[in-house]
Amino acid sequence: MAVNTENGTLSSFTASDIITRAYRILGDIATGETITAAQGSVGLEALNAMLDAFSIERLMIYEVRQEDLTWPSSTTSRTIGSGADFDTHRPDRVETGTFFIDSNNIAYPVDIIRNREVYDSIPDKTVTSSYPSKLFYDPSSTWGTLYVYPIPDASLTLKLNSWQPLQIFDNLTEAHVLPAGYRRMMAYNLALELESEAGLPMASNAIRIALQSKASIKKHNNLPILSSTSTAYVLDGRGRSDIMAGQ
Repeated sequence: MAVNTENGTLSSFTASDIITRAYRILGDIATGETITAAQGSVGLEALNAMLDAFSIERLMIYEVRQEDLTWPSSTTSRTIGSGADFDTHRPDRVETGTFFIDSNNIAYPVDIIRNREVYDSIPDKTVTSSYPSKLFYDPSSTWGTLYVYPIPDASLTLKLNSWQPLQIFDNLTEAHVLPAGYRRMMAYNLALELESEAGLPMASNAIRIALQSKASIKKHNNLPILSSTSTAYVLDGRGRSDIMAGQ
């Protein structure tokens, strides 16, 4: 089923829909046939492994979510994840454009530090200021940890932009809603994943469709994220600042 929204068409489908089409692309089943229990089990495992791998490719991610999180005063770090200080989804990656807002609703962009060694090189992490200028995110297997520098001397609202990984399927009948293009891309790329396990070589035109459909998704997702925030970030002049500059 497809749903039209102002942002495009969303398509609803189950894991079984994708797996059945993938085996049909491979020629393992004919049109109208259903997959066996064994095919469903192997297909579900392969589909979720593929989605998990896609979730670390930035241009396969269609959603960068912005969340409002309260950062207490005099606090250096906060854990994030289910049951953590910030009880929400543990991000795989924090995106640029993340910023803080004070009680006067004034926004302060922060530089995102990608390397722990850069954060660890700050000699005095107890320095305080009205707002942080740097944010380091350390993702771990259970909870991630957000660190800021300098430490804010008042409570702030963190506008956190983070990757939202592609959701895996818990079972064959679970339905997901994804943007246009994902259903075709997932079916053909799953067929590519299953090619060796099924023992059926994939036709060259099907391989081409798998590669082209994935490239189309990446091209579509290769757009500026939160342009107004990004513009402020650039104009603020911190894009190339020294980690120790504090400005």
